Amino acid sequence: EDGFDPKQWHKVWMSRGGIRRKLAQLQGSEELYAQSKADYEYVLSIRPLNESYVTKARRCLQQLAARESERGRSGRDSEGKAQASPSPKRRRLDASRSRSRSPVPAPSTAAVEMAPETGRGPKLPLGSKALQALPEDA
Repeated sequence: EDGFDPKQWHKVWMSRGGIRRKLAQLQGSEELYAQSKADYEYVLSIRPLNESYVTKARRCLQQLAARESERGRSGRDSEGKAQASPSPKRRRLDASRSRSRSPVPAPSTAAVEMAPETGRGPKLPLGSKALQALPEDA
């Protein structure tokens, strides 16, 4: 045996907990949340301790506990399923998209003119050195 025991590898249990957590968020499954919590708790019991994984596991357990307390306060929706709240990353992405996007203006018709009956489509403006360097038949 080569001495490798996946049951004693922090990374394996953190990954498994994260996968189960994401699946639970997508499916609204309390069972998967419980399994995820158990995986993070197992990371805390692995010896020797790996400080960075222990810190991550504690943070994930705190987030799960906050989710449980929030869920307890908000109750359930009309169908009886737990209300799934978006992850912190999803909330940040949605917020940044809503405030940073402005409509893109349409291209100016003066900058693009149609090629005269060649069937080639629009001609590009000649302001670009790269376009000017191309041969005429390209």
